[in-house]
Amino acid sequence: MTVRQQSSNEVHIWPALLDVIIATLMIILLFMIIQYISFYLSDALVRIELRDRQDQFVEMIDAFEQAGRFPKGSITVKANGDFQMLRFSSELVFDPGRADISKNDIDRFKFLDAVGDLLKEGYHHKKLFQRLYIEGHTDTNPIRNRHYKSNWELSTARALYIANHFIRTDKIRPEYSDERLFGISGYGEYNFVESVNDLDSNRRIEILLVYSEKR
Repeated sequence: MTVRQQSSNEVHIWPALLDVIIATLMIILLFMIIQYISFYLSDALVRIELRDRQDQFVEMIDAFEQAGRFPKGSITVKANGDFQMLRFSSELVFDPGRADISKNDIDRFKFLDAVGDLLKEGYHHKKLFQRLYIEGHTDTNPIRNRHYKSNWELSTARALYIANHFIRTDKIRPEYSDERLFGISGYGEYNFVESVNDLDSNRRIEILLVYSEKR
């Protein structure tokens, strides 16, 4: 084989090799695109299913209101991604400066039991959400009585009272887990709704529901 023939063969080989390289790169790129689309669709389907469960819980609240279990508009609900926040005035449950309910205060017990039944159905029966946290909040008016030395103590005591009531009446059954499935916290006057001066709105109980992907 002459030098000229060898050079001619190399010239013919390079275009074919280049076609193979381009085809391989196209296959890799196509595979990456399919993987990305599959991941995006899977995540979108999870989001849709999660939002559907949140909508179901809102419908449950409406049904409880229509049945007269608690006053219309007394519980507000707001969703933010994986979270859903229930909010109601602490005055629906507690007298000012207190973190318990008098045995004769039937209406307040009825309201709290209705909230407990709502959570029980969503948490234990329908398994709409996976975690819940009860949070107490106060206004900025200072408190000093023989029971509580600060709004921190008052707000935490209120959250604890509600949690204990739900457990005692079998509304919520805490589970042993390495995850934080059920808890309480008190924020005192330091976490306001819209304005630190809006005292009525800031005296509240909030229940945070955490929605996770169903497995």
